[in-house]
Amino acid sequence: SPLRLAARNGHVDVLRTLLARGAETKVGDDDQQYNNTYWEDQEDINLALLVAAEAGHLSVVRHLIGRNVDSAATDVNGNTALHLAVMANHSDVVAELVEAVVVDATNNEGQTSLHLAAESGNVGITRLLIDHHAQVTRKTNIGDTPLHLAAKNGHVLAVRALQTAKNTGSMLNNEDRTAVSL
Repeated sequence: SPLRLAARNGHVDVLRTLLARGAETKVGDDDQQYNNTYWEDQEDINLALLVAAEAGHLSVVRHLIGRNVDSAATDVNGNTALHLAVMANHSDVVAELVEAVVVDATNNEGQTSLHLAAESGNVGITRLLIDHHAQVTRKTNIGDTPLHLAAKNGHVLAVRALQTAKNTGSMLNNEDRTAVSL
């Protein structure tokens, strides 16, 4: 749709114009390619937030948040705009989103944004999420904490950031292993 295209390409002025002139905000049945990636019954304006966050377009994200879009909207994997921004390492978008969304929302695998940041070793985003009260002891569906994921992937600085946030080294995952034993 024109809304998603404007969001994906970072054209905030085009997005503003479309919304001001009453652009359709519901995904149409003919939008099959996009429906394979995101929820079919999702509002198009919410999808615009997801694609803007994933693409790293801060001005578009700010504008959409200011319009009170559903910041809890998810893709078919349960990822919110915050998850997508974290996975794409868009720290400026993450910094904006943490002020407007639930930081500990989980995707279909039970991962929070902190799990994703720790798993990828992005220390800056890991610290940012911790500073915004992300739960460092939250477990995924298979029992891993962010610390387990950082340790499994050899991200020493992320491990240190997580350990200074809270004593998490003794937590067991579903395999009865601590992060230290990984």
